Amino acid sequence: MKRRFELDQGSFSEFWAVEVKGEDLKQRYGRIGAASESNTRYFASSTRAKAVAEELIAEKIEKGYREVEWVVPGAWDTKHPPFVVRSFEACVADFASLQKGKVKKEPKRAENVGELDIAVAFKNPTDPKFTSNSSAIAEDTLYLSRGDGKLDLISNPELLFNDASGLDNPDEGGMPALHLEWQTSGEGSWAGEQGSWIVLSGDNLYSEHDSDAPPMSMILAAWRVEEGVALAAWKGSGKTLAIVMGLSGGWPSQGWESINVWLGEG
Repeated sequence: MKRRFELDQGSFSEFWAVEVKGEDLKQRYGRIGAASESNTRYFASSTRAKAVAEELIAEKIEKGYREVEWVVPGAWDTKHPPFVVRSFEACVADFASLQKGKVKKEPKRAENVGELDIAVAFKNPTDPKFTSNSSAIAEDTLYLSRGDGKLDLISNPELLFNDASGLDNPDEGGMPALHLEWQTSGEGSWAGEQGSWIVLSGDNLYSEHDSDAPPMSMILAAWRVEEGVALAAWKGSGKTLAIVMGLSGGWPSQGWESINVWLGEG
């Protein structure tokens, strides 16, 4: 038994996940895009563990949490409207509009960031690294890769959530927002429409070298734009990222599959 729920708080979203394995009940929770917490409870029987999990689920639903299918084999729901390829500037415009009331200036941009042509963020688009405790991406950041050079990222989720693409190493043309001093690994999940868009979420990623570091939560995305491929390293809610990407069906509620995560040096 493994279920995940999310609560939209407007400017950010929270998640709560529960997993029952035998007599053990594990909970993970926190803001999407920030450090998460977890705890494990032990029961005399698996029946009791499942019963408690159902009680907790009922409490979350009563508080307004919405279930998001977490690990569901299969393709993206074909009932959603087809994905429409837009310009990167249209994505940036939505990115800016979502920040109204929070900041008073337009996002900053930098060109020729490694192998990426444009980086856009409100504070530091060239170096939006993780926060000091390595618990989260410092700020939401968009990137553009012109042409067809990064199209494979939209068809293969493993290229985004491991070091095969070099995206986690800015010295090799990757995203500065993914620059880690230590290897970070864990489990994540992904959903997408092959050749059009892909989103990946990791909520409980740990440093291989620093056992005291808090777990990290993050979202990565890649999608087609008129100029080539747009990328995002995201600490905010999936709901807002869906708007920036132009997902007319909203943040995916099904079609998620599990994937191993590996980011950092090595």
